[in-house]
Amino acid sequence: AEVVKEGMEKEKLDEYISAYQDQSLRRLITNIYNPVSEEKRKTLVSQGVLKKDTYETLMAQLPAAAQLDNENLNLLVSKFRALLFLYPQHIQPVLDRIMQTNADEPSFAILTAALIEVDSDSAQDALATLIGKHADDWEILQRIIPALGLRKYLSASLEKTLLELRLQSNDQMIATTAGLALSNLCRNIAERE
Repeated sequence: AEVVKEGMEKEKLDEYISAYQDQSLRRLITNIYNPVSEEKRKTLVSQGVLKKDTYETLMAQLPAAAQLDNENLNLLVSKFRALLFLYPQHIQPVLDRIMQTNADEPSFAILTAALIEVDSDSAQDALATLIGKHADDWEILQRIIPALGLRKYLSASLEKTLLELRLQSNDQMIATTAGLALSNLCRNIAERE
C-alpha cells in the first residue's frame, strides 16, 4: 500500500509540474507574440544603431567619409538617421550644414539620405526647405526627389513643395520627377493604411 501511495503522489507531482510548465510556456508564447508598436520598434532600433554616438561625434566623422567603404558609409547614414529620429532638435543644424555644403561632397549625400529616411514632419519640412532652395537645380533635385517617392510618409509642407514643382517648374525633368514622387508617396501611404 505504501508503494501505491508513493506512486500516486509522484503522478500528482508530475501532473502539477506538467501543468505548470504548460502554463509558463503559454505565457512565454503570449509575450513573444505580443507586438511592439511601430514607434517603439523604431526607437529601439535607432538606439541600437546610434549606441553612444552623438551629434558631435557623427559630424566629426563627415570629413573622412570619402575614404569609407560602402558598408561603413551606410552605417554612417544609419547613425545619422537614428540621431535625427531620436533627437529631432538636430534636424535644423543638419539642414544648415547641408545648405552650406557642395552637392558633390559625400557629406551632402550622407546628410540628405539620413534626412530622407526620417519619417517625421520636422524632417520633411527641412527637406521641403532644401528642395525650395534648389527648385531650379536638377543636378541636386535628382539626388533627393526620387528617394522621397519610396517613402511612406508625407508632411503637408513637402506635399505642397512637390506639388508646386510639379505644376510650376519650367524644367520638365523636375516637374515630372516631382509628380512621380508625389504619386508614389500617395500610393505608398494608401497601401500602408
